[in-house]
Amino acid sequence: MNNEDELGNRARQFAGYLLADNKTYHNHKETMAHACVVLEIVIFGWIMSKDGWAIATSFGQFVFWFVFLLIWLMLHLYIRWELRYRRWAARQDFGIRRMLGKWTSTNPIMDELRPYENRPKNPHWTQSLIDLFFPCFCGSYPHDRAAKCYPIALVNSLKEADGEKDCSLYWGEWLPTGLSIILFAIVSIRKLIDC
Repeated sequence: MNNEDELGNRARQFAGYLLADNKTYHNHKETMAHACVVLEIVIFGWIMSKDGWAIATSFGQFVFWFVFLLIWLMLHLYIRWELRYRRWAARQDFGIRRMLGKWTSTNPIMDELRPYENRPKNPHWTQSLIDLFFPCFCGSYPHDRAAKCYPIALVNSLKEADGEKDCSLYWGEWLPTGLSIILFAIVSIRKLIDC
């Protein structure tokens, strides 16, 4: 077995490990986001089932609404954070599968097995800020900082996966995100009516 075959086998094993790890990571992120949505629904149900806001003064009602706003904002950002990294794991999975699929029909060449030298560029902070509130194509997530050590073929495959704007990744985020925003809007409207 020559050095190129040995490196190719190690790269395949490494990619297989990443694939298994990403599946677990993806499932964890999705589960945690959905758990947070359930928590939002419970809080929403508790607030909507109360006869009034239990505070007689308008200032007290404003304080109650402001506290609700802060709690909702924390939960909403947590949901978005989890769903963003779920999307990251799905793209990683797609890129790794693409590379392994290519390597099943052809052996990797030595240039593909060299370690990646550069650190992937992070998105502009405004793109990340927008994506923290709404799923959007312009938003992204910080790239894996360990990619500097990955084989070039893997990094190129991940970049290709990043470049493809798969709508299904975003539509899967709109349901929990939209539900969160709708729940906040309903509670806010009720607050205005009760004032």
